[in-house]
Amino acid sequence: MANLGPCCGSGVDRWGVYANGLTDLDVTLTVTDTKDGTTRTYTNPLGQEFRLIRDAAFACP
Repeated sequence: MANLGPCCGSGVDRWGVYANGLTDLDVTLTVTDTKDGTTRTYTNPLGQEFRLIRDAAFACP
């Protein structure tokens, strides 16, 4: 499960990326800011329990 949420005006002034899953499979998640083309890629290797991703990844408009 993945979610993108605004933290704009909260003192952080970033868009947050959150993801989690009950898997130990190989996962690659790429998120793109459609305004400026910035991308963030998150990976989880095969055999490792998927860990929570919580990242203030993108600037607010």
